[in-house]
Amino acid sequence: MTDPVLWGLGASTLATVYLLFERRARARRQAQEAALDAWAGTRGLHLERELGAAALSGLEPLALMPSVMAVERMLRGRVTARASAPASPEDPVGTPSQPISQVTLDAWLGSCRAGARRPSRRFLLAGAAASNRLPTMRVLPIELAVRDGQAEGPAPGHLGFQSMPAPDLPDEYRAEAFQPLRRPIVAAVGSVLREANPGLRVELRPGHVLCAREIAASDLAPGSIEKAADELLRTAIELSLRLHQTLPPETNEPEATEPPPGGA
Repeated sequence: MTDPVLWGLGASTLATVYLLFERRARARRQAQEAALDAWAGTRGLHLERELGAAALSGLEPLALMPSVMAVERMLRGRVTARASAPASPEDPVGTPSQPISQVTLDAWLGSCRAGARRPSRRFLLAGAAASNRLPTMRVLPIELAVRDGQAEGPAPGHLGFQSMPAPDLPDEYRAEAFQPLRRPIVAAVGSVLREANPGLRVELRPGHVLCAREIAASDLAPGSIEKAADELLRTAIELSLRLHQTLPPETNEPEATEPPPGGA
């Protein structure tokens, strides 16, 4: 086809289709952001909009997801919750967890764009204050292909994490760390993962518990993003509480720490 008119018509058609898809995607993002804003109001969380990647600078580098390019929403608050002991394997199926103690801690949730490649991927990232004596480790779904030495990908592969035995985790997850892990800590993480929806990513580090989930197409349905945010934040808080039970704070260790510098 050599007719320049036809070439021009084809190019304009492609540009129109691209703009329509971009407009549709933008409208969906705006609807999700408005839904998160409303959800934050119902939970009494402090809301910040359109922050740069520096909002999470105090947590970089993140080990559980690609590099954060922008933080679209940051929701923060101080919560009081009851730690609960997981059901014993000998208990009948469906036996509820039993509350054992009450803890006050700082928690937050961010809506992020991550990954240097276009189009960037969107994640929900939740965090909660935790014991300063936690090890550095991450738990990822087995199907995530993380390549050693590469900074980009589903999660960074250049940070030196090594695969660790973790028989207490659900079969669909793997644990990575810099040194062998204490089994009670892995068991606490495994107990929370069994109660959460699949596809969760977890990172522990001294003073912090982080949980992330990629925003999927199914989260575009009305009410879905609020549900995903609520579940993720609750999971981060519950994991912090289970680890609080596993590693009781020392007498000079605060129950909760302030969010890291940079607004996180």
